[in-house]
Amino acid sequence: MRLAQQPRVRPCPFGAPAKHPTNGPSRPNTRHQGPASVNHPANPPLPNTASPEDPLVERLAQVHPLEPASRAALAALWKTTALPKGAILQPPGSLCRNLYFVETGLARIYYLLDGKDVTEHFAFENELIVRAESLFTGQPTTKGIEAVEPTVFRVLPAEPLFALFNDHRDLERLFSLLFRQEHVHVLRRLESLQFKTADERYAELAQEPRLLQRIPLKFIASYLGITQVSLSRIRAGKKSGRTI
Repeated sequence: MRLAQQPRVRPCPFGAPAKHPTNGPSRPNTRHQGPASVNHPANPPLPNTASPEDPLVERLAQVHPLEPASRAALAALWKTTALPKGAILQPPGSLCRNLYFVETGLARIYYLLDGKDVTEHFAFENELIVRAESLFTGQPTTKGIEAVEPTVFRVLPAEPLFALFNDHRDLERLFSLLFRQEHVHVLRRLESLQFKTADERYAELAQEPRLLQRIPLKFIASYLGITQVSLSRIRAGKKSGRTI
């Protein structure tokens, strides 16, 4: 789809995406290199095979109804990239210029704190993953995105997407809802860390079996804010019916 030249972009949720330099890719902060075992380069983008009837477009249309023209405009922006397990989609210290959806696989947002790898967020199939604090401020952050499994990502370049909001109010509403959902998720996670015990946090996490089945225990432990030893004790207590 051909976009109008220099459209006047409507304000998007949480502010407009910051303009980024165009004189080459940003250099990641070498003080935050992510997991030491990860050295895989990102694969080149795959051909865009998305269509207005694409399953992911259909899923998004369930969040908020989309007009046929909006579906076509959205499908035209998709890019796809496939990463192996452990590959870094965005390293800590870099700028975020895109929104990502997990088509297949599993990804996480992570950061390093006092040399320790901490998991902040997981994204499964059809779920959004983005470093919003970088996308909307134009500043690099200490957070990165990693493929926990072999993962295919759908990539939406932010500035062309937000430019579509001028003529496609349903798209603007859709992404406003998506960012609102992510914001609520972050607030609930913070409340869980502040007010619930580790045992309660694990019980809450266990309500989603896919989390425990697919995510390595070291990532689950860091997500819960505990050590792997503490996680093992909690899991043993659950199996025996005891409360830790």
